Amino acid sequence: MTELSALCGRNDAVVSRGVRAMAVAGEAGTLGNGLGLVELSRGRDGRTRHLAPTPAGLMLAEQLRAILHAGDPGRRGAVAG
Repeated sequence: MTELSALCGRNDAVVSRGVRAMAVAGEAGTLGNGLGLVELSRGRDGRTRHLAPTPAGLMLAEQLRAILHAGDPGRRGAVAG
């Protein structure tokens, strides 16, 4: 999440809250009902967290990538996946 914070230009607390809202419902730390877009896991030391996109999260990312690239063929590949 630290890498995501740097990429987004937001502090860790803001990114953590956003990620927890996107997590799978019922996972520890999920906010609200959870959107099911990412899975959270604890690191080996118990302090760190890792996240990975779910199939629904990957599908949404692909849809967003298509929207960003529609009408601008020069941008293909510009958004990291």
